[in-house]
Amino acid sequence: MKVCVIDEWLDGNLLSKIVNETVSIEYIGGEKTDPAFPKISHGTICMSLLVEALQEYKLLDCVHLIHLSVSTDRELRSYSKMLQAIKYCMEHHVDIVSISIGVFQRSLGIELANNINNQSLYVAATANDFTITYPASMPEVLGVRYARDKIKSVYKISSAPSDGVDIDARLPETSVMKLIEEKYGIRTQESNSAVAPRVCAELVAAELKIGKPLTKEIALEWLAKRGTIDKGGFQVPYAMRKAEDDKCPTVFLPVDNTDNEQINKIIALQKHFEARGYTCGVISDFFAVSDFLQGRYRLNSSHIAESIDYYQSTTSENLFLLFAKEKLFSEEMVDWCIPKWWNKHQSELCDMILQKFPEEAY
Repeated sequence: MKVCVIDEWLDGNLLSKIVNETVSIEYIGGEKTDPAFPKISHGTICMSLLVEALQEYKLLDCVHLIHLSVSTDRELRSYSKMLQAIKYCMEHHVDIVSISIGVFQRSLGIELANNINNQSLYVAATANDFTITYPASMPEVLGVRYARDKIKSVYKISSAPSDGVDIDARLPETSVMKLIEEKYGIRTQESNSAVAPRVCAELVAAELKIGKPLTKEIALEWLAKRGTIDKGGFQVPYAMRKAEDDKCPTVFLPVDNTDNEQINKIIALQKHFEARGYTCGVISDFFAVSDFLQGRYRLNSSHIAESIDYYQSTTSENLFLLFAKEKLFSEEMVDWCIPKWWNKHQSELCDMILQKFPEEAY
């Protein structure tokens, strides 16, 4: 069974000292053991946590561990090497992938998604600052994070995740976590990065017990045995707010009643912006769920201002089109309103908006 960690460079000698065992790992993309480098890498931490968890399950000898480094001489986290690593997992039929790094630009997320298939189960941690992260926010990926709220069970599984992240996990403090904090001053127990390798190890145990490759759906069913399912519906979580000067324009396109024809016109307008090289997100209560790759975000009509602020703070869009009923909104929530917009062609609307907000539309 092939189990892979995609992360920064791995110091194999240091890892063996941390887990108190010489571990057989296949290195792809290089190994760094420079004694002059005083810090422990993110990749070494995540592989150490995975190895420790596999030791607990007594499954270390049952897996073929692979470390795919995304580091270069110039970059700790190279996007091109991340893409290469994901392609490697697809081409070499890796069973389970743990990845605690990611990208925030939607265009890069789409490229990653095009190289992720259902032959590998990805367990991906989202960013600690709540930014929408790829691949963690992708629908085919098992997105995880540390539980900020107190939960009684080990896992809380969201039925309607606001950011695409499926699982909040409560982690025990382990020997490796204590050692890393004591020696390097890095507290990992409450970081999202630590969740992915721990969950990955549990799913290794699940796959070996079930006797067949895990899909995301089967993995969620397995984890639900030690968790609770949150059926509370779509919620707007807390996120670090952007300064007003850093926010992108929000243009309100009001309607009396939403229908498929109008939403198709909005999506056509979004595509028109993107064809010109701008990232443009659509926020609407018409969407039952958010599609983070397509830039279509679900609006919570009970918490409108919070929804807008949340997506402003967690995405990298240049512009938001807000599509909803006019009676729901007040002027202070948006930057501009275009009444009867449906009578105008997409190119005309696009020109109007770019003329109104020339500085933001890069």
